[in-house]
Amino acid sequence: YRAGGLVVTLCRDFGEFGALAGEWDALHRRCATATPFQSHAWLHSWWISYGQEGRLRVLLVRRAGRLIGAAPLMLVHRPMPL
Repeated sequence: YRAGGLVVTLCRDFGEFGALAGEWDALHRRCATATPFQSHAWLHSWWISYGQEGRLRVLLVRRAGRLIGAAPLMLVHRPMPL
């Protein structure tokens, strides 16, 4: 998705997520309010421990090729309550 100079992509591949470490760490360092739980190392370890195959969803936002935002998510299927 492209809008206003931003490019939004979806990462579903664990190997691709692992390869984002350098970019993710640079983004983490630029954010004054970032916590250790938002670091790539912590999230990568979490996914190894708790993630499920085929459910990784990481939204990545770039401007001029530079990572400026990321949202690590996991697809979960649950019945809708009636």
